[in-house]
Amino acid sequence: MIDLEGSVVRFADNIPGRGSEGMGLPTDEQAGRFIDGIRAAQAGRPERAGELVGPMDYRVRTVVDSDTGRTASVFEEQRAADGSWPHGWGMYVVARHPVRRLVVEVPHPVFDIGTAQIGVAAFRKAGAAVLLVAGTHRYANRDGSSDVAHEDRTMFARVNRALVAKGDVVLQPHGFDADREAGEGATNPDSS
Repeated sequence: MIDLEGSVVRFADNIPGRGSEGMGLPTDEQAGRFIDGIRAAQAGRPERAGELVGPMDYRVRTVVDSDTGRTASVFEEQRAADGSWPHGWGMYVVARHPVRRLVVEVPHPVFDIGTAQIGVAAFRKAGAAVLLVAGTHRYANRDGSSDVAHEDRTMFARVNRALVAKGDVVLQPHGFDADREAGEGATNPDSS
């Protein structure tokens, strides 16, 4: 058993930060293999998922969440010997028996404070199918390519497109500027 929230928060606390140039964009071949791995996990074949994503420095663990008792496959990028992340592609959690076809996405786990915890809580409470957590700060790459909510070439965005079908529900928690109140035109602090 693992505490899924603790695992996700520890991951988010250690991802490449602002200005780190820590995210690499996947090739089409890498994205295809990774998505095939996600689909294998959805089909109850985590070993096959691990075979597909292993060459890209990912491992797939089958875990039981201590809070819900639900079984899931967790896709975790393995850090290099020097502590760096090979790709900065994120963490992906695929529920073995989802209650509903809900996809929960945490695109800015560092910049939008508390959204990693909110994402896990939503995944747990709703019995969601998949949880996606970005693998770097949204401003890790100076060219903007690490902002997974706005850059469609990231692994996060490619997995989103592959998993979300017409009629599916996606939940993306975002942070807001504390100086504004809802109803007064509150905006995401990172929207400018």
